Amino acid sequence: MKDQQTKDKLASVLSRVLEQVAFVFSEPAGELAKIDPAAEPYIEISLKYSGASTGHLSLILPLSLSRQFSSGMLGIEPDPNDEADSQADAAKEIGNIVTGQLLTELFGTKAIFNVAAPEVHELLPEQFFALLEGREYVCNMVENQPVIAMLTQTEVEHERQGSYR
Repeated sequence: MKDQQTKDKLASVLSRVLEQVAFVFSEPAGELAKIDPAAEPYIEISLKYSGASTGHLSLILPLSLSRQFSSGMLGIEPDPNDEADSQADAAKEIGNIVTGQLLTELFGTKAIFNVAAPEVHELLPEQFFALLEGREYVCNMVENQPVIAMLTQTEVEHERQGSYR
């Protein structure tokens, strides 16, 4: 992320979407030192976008937390027998909504973007901290489980359409 304002907007959008869509409450967290990625499976939801800016947004969270998102979104009790794929669907939808709302906050309602379908990747414990190393991110805790968001942007250079004298 290029500046603190973008990071603050990402944290705000993440918190708002978790509350309004998945009906879970989160609190900002700073340190990830107490997180043990070997304790349970983690997934990364990744969405690429292009338009007024190009880049991608990633969400990293425990797979079990996506089950909680699903039950909150659907208004049903969590089902421990749900397949991992169906659990990840709710996290993918959260990623879609976070991306859309963040791009609107950053670029306004008139900017046009193409957002690719979210991809889900299971993270091995050794990949967890390696993925975060040297990158800026925001982290919110939902019932002592982290939801980490990372935004990587690249401005689009517009070609000149003729010359002016």
